[in-house]
Amino acid sequence: MLHRTNTRVGFVTTAYKNLSKALTIGVRYSCCRKQGFPAPGVPEQTIMDYGMQQHIMLTLLSCSYALKFTSLYVVNFSSKAMAQLDANTSEGTESFLTQMPELHATTSGLKALSTKLACEGIEVIRKACGGHGYGLFSGLPQLYLNTLRSQTVEGDNNVLCLQTSRFFAIILTFENCFLWVTFLFFVDSPS
Repeated sequence: MLHRTNTRVGFVTTAYKNLSKALTIGVRYSCCRKQGFPAPGVPEQTIMDYGMQQHIMLTLLSCSYALKFTSLYVVNFSSKAMAQLDANTSEGTESFLTQMPELHATTSGLKALSTKLACEGIEVIRKACGGHGYGLFSGLPQLYLNTLRSQTVEGDNNVLCLQTSRFFAIILTFENCFLWVTFLFFVDSPS
């Protein structure tokens, strides 16, 4: 279980890196490719000048940054937990064991979410680049295929989401829960 947890941390990091690579290709292409005449005598615009292209690229850029900061968080969380285990003391081992369910649920949920967002984002970028995005020379098809497999390797995303949901269901049944989910006890439930 520990090996899979560490592998899932790597998938979260790889997801944002692949989305960032695709964005670099897509934004560069969008800034260079010119298409359409807005009016007679007016030169062609780059496709990045179009609002739809800006919306696509900037939305995915913000998603990429969100995945990056999430990746930094989960790497830090995992490193701290592993350091407690490596301390080889009974207190460190006990602390690690109490964090293991949270670490497992966090990495499972983030692996599922980040690989899904990266895969869908790369596909949207490929389509936004038109025929050039479809060509192998753009690098986007291969990047998409490399990212696509991450949705099933080391745990199917549907199963991982169920494991994360199970963690929340268990947490909500205990009075003594982890600090980061204690706010859930104060949310008003529908009557």
